[in-house]
Amino acid sequence: MPLSVYMDVHVPLAITDGLRRRNNDVLTSQEDGTSEMDDEPLLARATELGRLLFTQWAQLVSLHFFEHSIDRLLGAGRRH
Repeated sequence: MPLSVYMDVHVPLAITDGLRRRNNDVLTSQEDGTSEMDDEPLLARATELGRLLFTQWAQLVSLHFFEHSIDRLLGAGRRH
């Protein structure tokens, strides 16, 4: 199953090319015009587009951002 991935500007081109060769749907921040965007808005943009954010910035992979992303993706607070 192909992934829909949003690549941060810091990810090497070889990784982006490899994902594309494997038929994944890859959009880079450069292609989207967001290469100067800060981490949290970049995560929000990827989420808005329904894409997995691929980044190498360790600060972004904090528990705060992880929880925030999961909540947004799963619609936290919804009652079933």
